[in-house]
Amino acid sequence: MVLCMIRKALLTLLLFSLQICYAADIPPSIVIPNVSSCGAVEFSPDGHLLVLSGHGTKKDVAVTTFYSTDTWKELIPQDVQSFETVAQNAAPVTWTADSKRVIIALEDGNMIGAFMVVSAPSLQVEEAWRLPNNVEQDDYTAIAAPAAGTLFVGGPSYNQLRFNDYRTGKTAFRVPLPNCNMLTIALSPDGATVAVGSTNSLTLVDVKTHSIIESIPMPGNVEGLAFNPVTHQLGAVHYDFRGLYGHGAGTEFFRYFNDKDLTTIAKPMVVPGGEYRFVGMCYSADGKSVYLLYNRPDGDTLQSVVLVKDPQTFKIINTYGPIAQEAKSLALSPDGKYLITSTEKQLNIWLLNGQGN
Repeated sequence: MVLCMIRKALLTLLLFSLQICYAADIPPSIVIPNVSSCGAVEFSPDGHLLVLSGHGTKKDVAVTTFYSTDTWKELIPQDVQSFETVAQNAAPVTWTADSKRVIIALEDGNMIGAFMVVSAPSLQVEEAWRLPNNVEQDDYTAIAAPAAGTLFVGGPSYNQLRFNDYRTGKTAFRVPLPNCNMLTIALSPDGATVAVGSTNSLTLVDVKTHSIIESIPMPGNVEGLAFNPVTHQLGAVHYDFRGLYGHGAGTEFFRYFNDKDLTTIAKPMVVPGGEYRFVGMCYSADGKSVYLLYNRPDGDTLQSVVLVKDPQTFKIINTYGPIAQEAKSLALSPDGKYLITSTEKQLNIWLLNGQGN
């Protein structure tokens, strides 16, 4: 009896200790300081390259930098000063499915949308073009590349989703999205559907027919979207500015939707809220973890932290960080080996266990 009680006490102590270790803040395994640009990060689909796009060290010059994930050494910075572009704070980037090209959305000094296409084998600029003046002169807030063909999908800050040919820059198809101030988009795992989040709505668009599948009103900004790679459920981080869920205005929620008709699968779950400010999200390859990147106050500055949660219970699994810098974006390698965050002055890299948690 006594032995049994001792064993139980030791087991309880062990589990408690493991819980503390598991939930403890985890510092990055690798830090790359003084990066030449601070902005969006994205792994190539084959996982061999990481692209970082954003402001360069010179004012009003967009810089795209590549890193080898084998050595984490900077490869060839692409300074496009001659193209006279101005990068957004986190210039949207996307890879083609074959890992051969990366597309970077930029803007020039007149807020006219511009794009750069870089060939991955040579790491040289393949194409560089602006959208036609007075026709589609908006900078793009989000882009993604479907699994096949030469089109990529994206949109300016309002009113329509566009399918552009990355070889010419010409718009092949437009999908009108009335009163839509676009904030984010996500491409389904099969490449058949694009989800569009805006200041007041969530919309699904069919990639093949370029038509709206369904659109529903939302009580506030939809600032994060990602499809679970296994269940295909759509996860959305959004704000409730109307108090529709019985909380105060501005409360942040995480919701699941069916990927075919936007049926809500589970009741909304409250995200950290308070002084946390959402930046970005992604799922692990096995769909068992969702990564949420936040900025939060730290005295007069900001620090960033990644919370890893169980998609079903929303309980915290791990905490990566904090980093004493404001975050721009995050990415998870396809093999689940690396977690990356881009902050003001550096890249932060965590070596994971290969399962993405």
